Amino acid sequence: MNVSYAAFDALVQADVTTEVGVQIQKIIGNQTTPEKATAAIQKVQEEANASGE
Repeated sequence: MNVSYAAFDALVQADVTTEVGVQIQKIIGNQTTPEKATAAIQKVQEEANASGE
């Protein structure tokens, strides 16, 4: 199932969108905590912002 949310995809950088998906899967699989997941997503967001994506 491939669901896309145009508004989200249009506003959020591709690398961040990918990381959100990865981290959600890790939370579901009990491989990380929500706190660690959001920290990982924030890191990618900050890198994307710094690179001007």
